[in-house]
Amino acid sequence: MNKIVVNYLFNASYQLLVVLLPFITMPYIARVLGPEMLGVNAYTYSIIQILIIVGMVGIPLYGNRQIGIYADKGKEKLSQEFWSIYLIQFVGIITCLVFYTFYSLSLSSEFWIKISLLQGLHLLGFLFDISWLLIGVQKLKETVTRNLIFKILAVILIFTFVKDENDLDLYILIMSGSMVLGQIVIWYYAKDIIHIKPYINIQSLKKHIKPIMILFLPQILGQLYLSLDKVILKVFTTEVQVAYYDQALKIVKLVLTIVTSIGVVMLPNISSEFAKGNKEKVKYYVEKVFRYILFITIPMAIGLYSISSNFVQWFLGPEFLEVADLIKIISPIIFFIGLGSLFGIQILAAIGDSKKLTISIFFGALISVTLSLILVPKYGSYAAAFSTLLAEAAVAVIQFYFVKEYIQLKRVSKSFCLYIISSMLMMVAIYFIGLLDISVILKTFLQVSLGSVIYIGVLGLLKEEFVFDVKKEVISIAIGKKSN
Repeated sequence: MNKIVVNYLFNASYQLLVVLLPFITMPYIARVLGPEMLGVNAYTYSIIQILIIVGMVGIPLYGNRQIGIYADKGKEKLSQEFWSIYLIQFVGIITCLVFYTFYSLSLSSEFWIKISLLQGLHLLGFLFDISWLLIGVQKLKETVTRNLIFKILAVILIFTFVKDENDLDLYILIMSGSMVLGQIVIWYYAKDIIHIKPYINIQSLKKHIKPIMILFLPQILGQLYLSLDKVILKVFTTEVQVAYYDQALKIVKLVLTIVTSIGVVMLPNISSEFAKGNKEKVKYYVEKVFRYILFITIPMAIGLYSISSNFVQWFLGPEFLEVADLIKIISPIIFFIGLGSLFGIQILAAIGDSKKLTISIFFGALISVTLSLILVPKYGSYAAAFSTLLAEAAVAVIQFYFVKEYIQLKRVSKSFCLYIISSMLMMVAIYFIGLLDISVILKTFLQVSLGSVIYIGVLGLLKEEFVFDVKKEVISIAIGKKSN
């Protein structure tokens, strides 16, 4: 378990930096580009996101799982497995690039053509994306280091060159260009894991198509309801409404990166144990992750709801005050997506039960798109937020029904109650801190820091077992490093 904890702590540390870097750039970009240009960026990128999912055809999840299974079978077999999967990705992305180029050139104005083509560089970057290979063989350090360097470079370039709303094209070029370079560099690390010379075997390639397509369906459905809401908003409202909704989602999902990082570490492990028939080991891992998700998502959802008004006021500025209300509506998705990460990705995807995964996400997409089409014309971004919340809740509930044989509710029910109690006490403290007559920045800092101390402190006083387990693991790792 120690290796898993080390990998998780390493990946979580990176995810924390991924959260912190946008916290540096988002306030600047919001003020420099303004709501309308941010809405243009969100709308055009939502189209790219759909094509990325189509082009990648579920390979990040499938490839991660397969590489985890073949990781200890030798370089030759691992190379054959990698190339037979990657060639499908290559064909998929090339096809989408051709389609997207024709689409972009058919747009009505020079402005939209330019912005659309620049966004297309993101699609090009995924042609070279083999991060699933490194993650599958647990080479997180290389992936994390590469990502971090190019993200920091992008931040520096944004502050240097993006100065006003006329620089939207430069902003998109920096974001997409740094992503392309980062994906190309990762091939340097791959040479030690696989043979770089392509291995082409039609029979090997064919065996992957059916399972990839089965896994692809839930991903494209999921991306449809994550991206179509912005397209529907653009059709029925304005770019400004798209920007409000997109900023609210970004803030919530920045918090979620800490939660979902555990899935990157656990997916290959659960896949490997399931392939070996170690069902009890799978249940052991699932319980550990379940406790972690409950431990972290409950206070995060309640905490973000509680600080949203003060936070948005200084973080995004007065033009974006409506974002605070949207955050309050969608903050519970932190809890639901956290559960979905466990039920859907770490269990259903890991054991290869893509049919049930598809069913759950289909109903989520159906709820989201249907409610958005009915409510968005009248209620705008509020309707989109409400639709997203209900969709994510429905997905989590359906997936729980499918995986309940792996979930030992009685073993975590006491901890769940303790997390609720501690989070509510934290919420009370945050409320009273919000009444202080001090600057909003200092107020938010006190709400987050003191709220976190109260949450952990109460759990410590109540002797919640997961907190003590984590403490033991961290101490064990620290002692191990000192002895080395």
